Amino acid sequence: MSTMPMGPPMPPIPWRAFLIAPLAAPAAYVVIVTIEALVSRPGAISLGSLVQLAALSLALGAPIAYAAAVMLGFPAYLSLARLEFVRAPVILVAAAAIGAFVAFVMAPFLRGELFSIPLGPWRGALCGAAAGAVWWRQKNPSGRFLRKS
Repeated sequence: MSTMPMGPPMPPIPWRAFLIAPLAAPAAYVVIVTIEALVSRPGAISLGSLVQLAALSLALGAPIAYAAAVMLGFPAYLSLARLEFVRAPVILVAAAAIGAFVAFVMAPFLRGELFSIPLGPWRGALCGAAAGAVWWRQKNPSGRFLRKS
């Protein structure tokens, strides 16, 4: 019986990071839209509209973010971990790419007659990067941001 080289052992899977980080995407969307509104129409935002935006973003964005984390983020993490390439900049770029991809794919479904949610690829990339940053901090709670995993 021949033995094949197995490679390095897999690090433990950061379940807590995968559980918490997707919530950063809808939160980042609220921040992005709020900043855009404040810059373009300074008096147009009220507390009620912010609450509605946050509720709608969480209700629609959280399921999408969790689906993206399970279908794209988790396999990406496993691939990066197998290659021993789990680093903060790599995680941020991968998460931003996943966010942009999801925004591009979901954009036609977020336009409707009742309401539309403007989610361009750059907004998706920012939301993905926010989720990636939260994921990294959850995985490395006491470490520096650019520290090797």
